[in-house]
Amino acid sequence: MRTREVEKAFTSMLDDIQQKMDETNSNINVITTPSKMPIVNQFVLMFFAAFLSLIDEFKLTRNDIRVILKILEIMQFGNLVRVSWTSLGKSIGITPTNMGRHVKTLKDSKLLIEDEDGNIYLNPQVIAKGKFLSSRQNADIDRLLDLGADALKGTSATPSILTPKMRKEMKEEAIQEKKLEQLREDMGLKSVRKGKKQR
Repeated sequence: MRTREVEKAFTSMLDDIQQKMDETNSNINVITTPSKMPIVNQFVLMFFAAFLSLIDEFKLTRNDIRVILKILEIMQFGNLVRVSWTSLGKSIGITPTNMGRHVKTLKDSKLLIEDEDGNIYLNPQVIAKGKFLSSRQNADIDRLLDLGADALKGTSATPSILTPKMRKEMKEEAIQEKKLEQLREDMGLKSVRKGKKQR
């Protein structure tokens, strides 16, 4: 999707949000102070670069984004998606056949991920709902973040949140790189020593 198409999709998406807000007499509050304030309404944290990357790479359409927005509206905290796809499609005017295509596209794009038990989640490495990140001490949250990061491998999007597992892997990679570097130096020194011995 080209930049203009992405901009149009987001403009349309924002128009849809504005219309919904007008219907529900909602307000948007922008917090500009660094102090913590109690949050009373639902919110999402979107990692914009990862989201745009997936939109562009997988050519997500306006209806794909509408499906994501509806999922965000009804999704539980912890990014768990428990919904009848047919009902969701019906609520936004998408036929069951087309809804199946959109769900497949969203799974292919790694925005929707599935765990080993068959539970479907919105990838928290792209979008997290509510106080998802403030409960990071939970092992299930770390497992889901790792699942999301693994799902993004092979796409143009990069994980947005480093988990303990990812930090450990990065540390192990750094240690391996240092060992390789030391081995190269040792081999270089040995070849120099061999050269001196041969003279």
